[in-house]
Amino acid sequence: TPQSVSSSAFGQIARYHTGGDIQAQPLYVSNLDMGSAGIHNVVIVATEHDDIAAFDADGKVPAALWQRSYLGPGITTATAIFGGRTGLGAEVGITGTPVIDPSSGAMYFVTLIVENGAIEQWLRAVDIRTGMDFGPGSVLVQATVSGDGPGSSNGQISFDASVQNQRCGLALLNGQVLIAWGSFSDSGLYRGWLMAYDAKTLKQTAVFSPATQYQAQDAANGPADHGGGGAFWAGGAAPSIDSAGHIYVIAADGSF
Repeated sequence: TPQSVSSSAFGQIARYHTGGDIQAQPLYVSNLDMGSAGIHNVVIVATEHDDIAAFDADGKVPAALWQRSYLGPGITTATAIFGGRTGLGAEVGITGTPVIDPSSGAMYFVTLIVENGAIEQWLRAVDIRTGMDFGPGSVLVQATVSGDGPGSSNGQISFDASVQNQRCGLALLNGQVLIAWGSFSDSGLYRGWLMAYDAKTLKQTAVFSPATQYQAQDAANGPADHGGGGAFWAGGAAPSIDSAGHIYVIAADGSF
């Protein structure tokens, strides 16, 4: 109502600075018990600078309640990969929206880093009360599926961290963390990938890719055509899950 958004009751209450550009959706947790730091309504953000931070949503604390960076000696973010319509700016780090398990207080997200010149993607898990590792804390994303499409070797297709854009939000289902990937401007031998990891151990439990079989006839002739492509985007949203636990994703730009 006009009364609820009057100048006396509506307006900016806080302003915080982050380490990098924010593409992922900020997440809000109410009445979070942070131990010695007290109880706060918290906003948690992840940035393309490969850092995460928790802020007091009511503006009661001027600085971050906690913050963490995944960069270090020999480890940097990637520069804007391939540019074009999916260019993410000067840095590429954390793009997909993290997911929080309210029962455990764990938050899961994927970082893209360059370590000693090699692009890697890692699944991370932190405790939202402290920003410290939850369980194992990290696992390198690696996967293979059977197929003879472009880029296959001996009937196997491997996940390539340098061309897969982890844009979709993450999701939780029956103790599993779901992660989906698209591409960077449809460049390189990319595919859609959907993976599941055990939320406690971070052990990979399932892998799916929708476009793995070679196709002799294809109207397009890009690197990922003739049996590739099929990226998962969802406008940045997480995969949809129904009440029976079925997972729904829509593939884009795949071979026909």
